[in-house]
Formats: sequence, C-alpha cells, structure tokens
Amino acid sequence: MGGRMSTEAAWGFGYPASWAQALQVRQRNAALVAAWVRVRADIRAQADAEWRRVVPRGAGPVIGVHLRGTDKFVMPKVPPARYYALIDAFMERHGGGGAAGAPGPLIYLATDDATYQAAVVRRYGAHRVAQLFDGRVSRATGKQAIWKTRGSADDASAHSRGLEVLLDTLLLARCDFLLKPASSVSEFALYFNPRLVNHSFDFELEGQPEPEWARGRTARA
Repeated sequence: MGGRMSTEAAWGFGYPASWAQALQVRQRNAALVAAWVRVRADIRAQADAEWRRVVPRGAGPVIGVHLRGTDKFVMPKVPPARYYALIDAFMERHGGGGAAGAPGPLIYLATDDATYQAAVVRRYGAHRVAQLFDGRVSRATGKQAIWKTRGSADDASAHSRGLEVLLDTLLLARCDFLLKPASSVSEFALYFNPRLVNHSFDFELEGQPEPEWARGRTARA
C-alpha cells in the first residue's frame, strides 16, 4: 500500500452497531477530518451567516435534529415520533415552550423528507424550529430519494442539493446536542465537531447512554 491508508481502513464498512464501536470510529474519523478535510472559505462564510440568521442573539441552547427519510434503506427509518420524548426533555430542561419571538432553546432541523419536516414544525411551532434557508430547501416525499430527482438543469440542481446538505451538516455541528439516526450527514457533523460525540444520541446504536436530562425517556419513545 506504500504507506497510504485505504478507504476501507480509514472509514470501515457501514455504520457502527454499538456505542463502544461508535466511540472508536468517531474519534478516529474526527482526527482524519481535522487533518485532511478543508471546507471552502466561501462555504464556511455562508454557514456562519446562516447560523447567525437562524439562531438569533439570546436564543439557545440548540438541539440538532437530523431525520433521514425517503431513501433510507440500509437500516430501518427512525420516524419523528421516536425523537419527541428527547426533544421534549431538552426543551423542558432549558425552559422551552415560550411565546413566539421569546428567547429560549431552539431545534435545528435537518431532513430530506418533507413529511418529517411538516410533522416537527407542526408539533413545536415554526418559532422554535430553525431550518436552513427557513426550510426552503430541496426535500422529497415517500420513497423517492431527493438525489434521484432531476430538474431541467441537472448539474446546477445537483450542485444546489449538495451545497444544502453540506450546509446542514456544518450547522448541525454547531448545535449543543444532536439527535440522529445512522446517516453520513449527521456522522460528519460529529467529525466536524468531536465535542458532539459525547453530546449526541444515536437511535440506532446499541448501548447508547441517555443524556442525563432525559433519563428514562428513550425507553418510552
């Protein structure tokens, strides 16, 4: 191999199945990302500006919520209802549920699924759910993956969707806590911000410890 690390050795196959495996994989991959991945300056600046816009001064903390729908097939889908108990606990812990315009905890929602998006906004209210471009991003419904849809200008459309995913990943990485399924999008949020490894909950990991503010909530989810 001439000293070069293969893709298999660097990233492994599939997603970790247990919390113990996840710790090892995430620590290694975060180090690799820090050493080798550089996001373009203009994209970092766009992420900075979008974060300032969707998380106003005085708001927070922010819980990141990544919901993977439509094309998820390697592992079972995790529907929004599974997330609600932990989101509720986070909001209660940090004084959520205030009136529109009042400072307080926020949800940063990233999802490819329009149905999932609507469910979360309906439950928590648009004033508590921050989204990239105020939710005006490409999403799909049903089983049709958003990346499979084609527009009149395929190259431009593909670039736009790719940028949205990268920005969502960078903004999830800025959250104070992250709820996630098995997905490369939210996995990379952990790699960009390794602090989140111990400030996240993955619904598809065996032995994942509950956050201290949500003891017993996952069992009821």
